[in-house]
Amino acid sequence: MSSTGTWFFKRRALALGIMAAGSSLGGVILPIMVDRIIDQAGFPWAMRSAAFLLLALLIYANLTVRSRLPPSPKPWSLMEFILPLQELPFFLVVSASFLFFFGIFLPFNYIILSAEYHGMSQRLAAYLVPILNAGKTPFSSPLFPIRTPFSPYLNQTKKVHPTNQKHQVSIFGRTIPGYIADKSGRFNTMIATSILSALLVLCLWLPARGNIPYILFAAFYGFSSGAF
Repeated sequence: MSSTGTWFFKRRALALGIMAAGSSLGGVILPIMVDRIIDQAGFPWAMRSAAFLLLALLIYANLTVRSRLPPSPKPWSLMEFILPLQELPFFLVVSASFLFFFGIFLPFNYIILSAEYHGMSQRLAAYLVPILNAGKTPFSSPLFPIRTPFSPYLNQTKKVHPTNQKHQVSIFGRTIPGYIADKSGRFNTMIATSILSALLVLCLWLPARGNIPYILFAAFYGFSSGAF
């Protein structure tokens, strides 16, 4: 992440958003991949497969990523981290970020348990975290006629195993806010998306009862929280 920031200035937020979208893509692929491999080959080979995939990607990243600015080592000092907190604006930003990070991952950790408690099937609930990471739900339209793995469940119909379904992955939650931030201000965009994330938790997740509210929350919250 720090290397990306050295190559961009005017479009830095967009560049960081595109880079961070890779984590969303991984968050979509890895849970589904691990779940399928556990069913077919067992837990040990699921972990080995994920490790081999990450090893290959890390090797590629280490060979290709470089910083525009050469490293400049300097003595480490604890006061460099403490003195800036004396400035009230900086202290407020750090405190607000701490509180936001304190709560941002609660839906990622508990949405599956919450959805299953309110009647969602275990198979469909397993897709909520990939939807959160995708930043936008799979969709179907005349231009993109995609059948989604959760569409058979929207009306509480019979259970259909999603093996033969297709996935439409969107990573707009990382890239679009970055594009907007370069034009309207990074703090302005972060404030707006943080407020939207809080409203989604309070007004959509907590009162959710049924499949559709949980799927909508996963999609919209993935979009809003991905901008932070």
